[in-house]
Amino acid sequence: MKQKLQLLFKRQMAQLGVLTMLSVVSLNAWANELYQDIKQVKVTISFHGETLEKAMKRLSEVSEVPFNYNHNELRKLSAKQLTFTDEPLSQVLNSILSGTNFQYKEGENGVVIFRSSQNQEQHLTSSSVEASDQVTVKGIVSDKDGPIPGVSVSVKQSSLGTSTAADGSYSIKVNTGQTLVFSMIGYRTKEITVGSQTTINVTLENDITQLEEVVAVGYGTQKKVNLTGAIGTVKTEMLTSRPVSSLQSSLQGTMPGVTVLSRPGDVGTDASNVTVTIRGRGNFGTSSPFYVVDGIPVTTSDFTAINPNDIESISVLKDAASAAIYGNRAAHGVILVTTKKGKNGKASVSFNSSFGWQNPLVLPDYLGSVDYATLTNEARTNAGQAARFTADEIEKFRSGSDPNLYPNTNWYDLALRENAGIQDYQLNISGGGKTSYYIGMGVMDQQSLKVSKDFDRYSLRINTDSEVGARLKIGTKTSFVYENLKNDGGDFSFVSLNRMVPSMAAKQTLTDGSWQWGTINGGKLDATLAKDNPLRLQEEGGLDFRKDYRLITSLNADFKIIDGLFIHGIASLNYFQRRYGKFENETKPLINYLNGSEIPGSASTPNKYNENWTQKNRITLQGFADYEKKIGDHYGKVMAGGSYETYRGDFIGANRQEFVNNNTHVVDGGATPINAVGSNGFSSETAQASFFGRFNYAFLDKYLIEANLRADGSSIFHPDHRWGYFPSVSAGWRMSEESFMKNISWLSNLKLRASWGKLGNIANQPLITKNDYNEPDDYPYFEALETGYAYNFDGSAVNGVWAGKGVNILTTWEKAEITDIGIDAGFFNGKLDVTADYFIKNTTDILLQQKTLPNTYYQDPPYINAGAVRNKGFELGLNYNNKINSFNYNIGVNLAKIANEVTNLNGDNQQIDGRYIDRLGFARGSFFGYESQGLFATDEEVAKHAFQSAATKAGDIKYKDQNGDNKIDDEDRVIIGNDVPYFTYGINLGASYKGFDLAIMGQGANDVKIYLDNEASFAFFNGSGVKGLHLKRWTKENPDPNAAYPRLLPSADNSKTTNTKASDFWLFDASYFRIKSIVFGYNLPKTLISKTPVKSARFYISAQNPYTFMFDDRLKDYDPEAPSGRANYPATKTWSLGLNVQF
Repeated sequence: MKQKLQLLFKRQMAQLGVLTMLSVVSLNAWANELYQDIKQVKVTISFHGETLEKAMKRLSEVSEVPFNYNHNELRKLSAKQLTFTDEPLSQVLNSILSGTNFQYKEGENGVVIFRSSQNQEQHLTSSSVEASDQVTVKGIVSDKDGPIPGVSVSVKQSSLGTSTAADGSYSIKVNTGQTLVFSMIGYRTKEITVGSQTTINVTLENDITQLEEVVAVGYGTQKKVNLTGAIGTVKTEMLTSRPVSSLQSSLQGTMPGVTVLSRPGDVGTDASNVTVTIRGRGNFGTSSPFYVVDGIPVTTSDFTAINPNDIESISVLKDAASAAIYGNRAAHGVILVTTKKGKNGKASVSFNSSFGWQNPLVLPDYLGSVDYATLTNEARTNAGQAARFTADEIEKFRSGSDPNLYPNTNWYDLALRENAGIQDYQLNISGGGKTSYYIGMGVMDQQSLKVSKDFDRYSLRINTDSEVGARLKIGTKTSFVYENLKNDGGDFSFVSLNRMVPSMAAKQTLTDGSWQWGTINGGKLDATLAKDNPLRLQEEGGLDFRKDYRLITSLNADFKIIDGLFIHGIASLNYFQRRYGKFENETKPLINYLNGSEIPGSASTPNKYNENWTQKNRITLQGFADYEKKIGDHYGKVMAGGSYETYRGDFIGANRQEFVNNNTHVVDGGATPINAVGSNGFSSETAQASFFGRFNYAFLDKYLIEANLRADGSSIFHPDHRWGYFPSVSAGWRMSEESFMKNISWLSNLKLRASWGKLGNIANQPLITKNDYNEPDDYPYFEALETGYAYNFDGSAVNGVWAGKGVNILTTWEKAEITDIGIDAGFFNGKLDVTADYFIKNTTDILLQQKTLPNTYYQDPPYINAGAVRNKGFELGLNYNNKINSFNYNIGVNLAKIANEVTNLNGDNQQIDGRYIDRLGFARGSFFGYESQGLFATDEEVAKHAFQSAATKAGDIKYKDQNGDNKIDDEDRVIIGNDVPYFTYGINLGASYKGFDLAIMGQGANDVKIYLDNEASFAFFNGSGVKGLHLKRWTKENPDPNAAYPRLLPSADNSKTTNTKASDFWLFDASYFRIKSIVFGYNLPKTLISKTPVKSARFYISAQNPYTFMFDDRLKDYDPEAPSGRANYPATKTWSLGLNVQF
């Protein structure tokens, strides 16, 4: 059955691939057919003999089409006296260029005016070059997409010059030693000194600064220079050059104020193990941002699965001014993703591939059998018990003479792969004319460190844009992702793995040469560890799988009513389906190696199978209109619209037991008795209606104002409290445009920003179950009924119906009020860019469960809007770009410092949850426990100190008596640290020299703690082993009060002391600096591939997480990004080789 399904899937993928290629061919043919006109633009204009430069400038303004040309060349020619009325732009260009040596061509960035190739050399404007030193230099100027026409090629400090032809070629006569300057609007100028070479091919790089970078904002775009809100952007090359399986992980360290905790996790679990917060924790639950892809709301899991190669840009909306347009889901920031579109022209194909190896970044430092046995004896001696191991047995561990009874087992080496492979293949195709298309296909395969587990992801994206007449544009965007997480063996937990001691045999060899699963621990039977053997579980435990299908598709239309007035519409479907199955095998009993008997309770029976299906879909309809107008020095733009969304989720599950064998993996293959059959299911629905608007005003392009307003109504809340209103206002002052600052040569840009606004959030509280959009699956105002076993009547179970929870019809939106002051500055002609922000964020009306209720109240307490949290912080981003001859380099630094404070707890001063506390005036995520003062050196010191426990002795942890009552109890607990990195920073370095390039990215956090207990730090906890940390323990021979670990005790005896209580002794410094990625690449020379279809080819080697610098002095065998606790899947580092080819 499994093979048939795999074969069927492969056939479907092959058919899809053929269909895709046929679509590409037909679309490309259509594009080439339609590519003859300049988008049917018509203009009305008159020319009166002005210079051709001014004529082209006016024509560009009237037609609203960008023009690229050499200003110096067109300035020397005069335009004819001509008048055109509603004529095609192509006809106007043909007429005005008639009789000149110039032609035009529609390029990617608009119309390009260039000199005809056959007349280039004749139009050199200087005859002063002496023939004896003259050399004719020829070549082709191109960018990453191919040849560029219209590039200015001039000789530095002379009037000599020409421009490239339609094929990007040029020819110019110069003296040896002179410098050629290659320049064009939208590209970085490049200078090359002429030596003896006669061919100089040049590749120009895009200059986003010159193009006045456009940034995606809610329901539109804006020039970055005109932004008044706090918006961060990510360079796409920082996403595509790193071998990561999660898009969230790619954001780590890229911008200030965005904290990405990349918790270690197994393959296929990125959405749950990687968390993103913008400007700190904002409430008492999950402070996740809102994700929008191409205008469509998506889930965290959808965002995680996006192919980075399909991304055109990412914008992060951090303040209320930029995020208020998304209202009730924007309280914790918004991440906007724009995917790639097709580019006009013939089809362009790119292929990217990489193959790598993943290794554990760090593994627990468990000691071998000799140390384990020695320390076990010491612990038992400290507890007044007899030694467990004799000297002869310890010697057998050391010599390895009897591995069946006295082994030295490294369980991590046996249970995990040494190298887990990861490979990724991407194929992108784009092109078109009036209909442009982009097709992206990807395959990723990632092995788990667990030997039987593997994760595959297949992705397909098709984006199209069509011009239907002069006023209407229609586009489609479709993304399909299939993920297959399969485990062909049983699973095991890392808690169980950490309890496997080295003296326990994994396998034992029998006299006939065969083997059996290990049952002996240090010469004695150990049935508990034998049953938990992770090798046995992987081989005999069963199997499980998870198959996810994600389809996001949309139809969008833009209609031009008059100049400046457009209507936009988007209709989208986000569909998700998951199938999950788990089969637990029936296994035979283990055999006692000492006597050959079966071990009771070691068999697993009966076998069982559980399968469930999940289906979710969200339909979103959005419509909005915008109108912009410029009158003199005044510019204004207004946008208004509305949206309607519906969501439904369905779940159904079934399970059976007692299958005929372990190979029947279908539900109806099990037994039918009532005790062997089970099923369950549920559904959830929500709906939301919204209205939104934005107004922009600019005077002289230096005084900027923006206002936003959104109204959201959600079915989550009672009809009387359903609507929330979220306004914002912001202003900017481009000081660098003032006349009194024009003469400051080293200042290229200076803008001051200020904003204020209110945002909303839907019931973000951890006790309320939520769907993938972080919206409640239940209704906090609705008195839902529960059914099932209710009571016993006359000895029989009776079903019933009852109210399951308390309700509060007054529950409403959580609100966040944000004030932001920022500055954007550029220095030294754009070489240095600086962005800084200071913000205050007050989150109020956070849902908390009501505390004060009558004693007769039997239901779960209802929720009320009562909590509040404040975040204050500072963000700084620095980017420096420069070049020294052919050596280009860039340096980027970003940092953020955030102070978090709980300001309201429904009248309470604090709320305690285990070792965590929320207390007024302190940060969320605070650890609550005892303050340690080292270790007791002697029993006399114990007697003189405040009473801790009757079992406390020399070598135990000494706690501070905070209130001086001469006893250590709960009243002595204090806040001892925090597990949230409120200070984060990132460093990005890049360099290129000729064909070589190097990129290094580092990321770190400071002033953060991690709490490690149980198997992670306690010796012998529940029978676990010992670590290198325990060698630095307190002993009677060395009674060091500052030892790294207290006296050793068996687990049961240690629990009688106060050593295992929550205290700062078990807090470890999680501050770190990590080299997140190193990428070194080489681009093949153009001369090597000029006669092939290949435009560019780049080979690279990369490393992900290669080096980590930690700052804790005691313990080194943990990952600083791991969550506090006891045992985790190891973090990994990746080494990979890659190839990028463009055709």
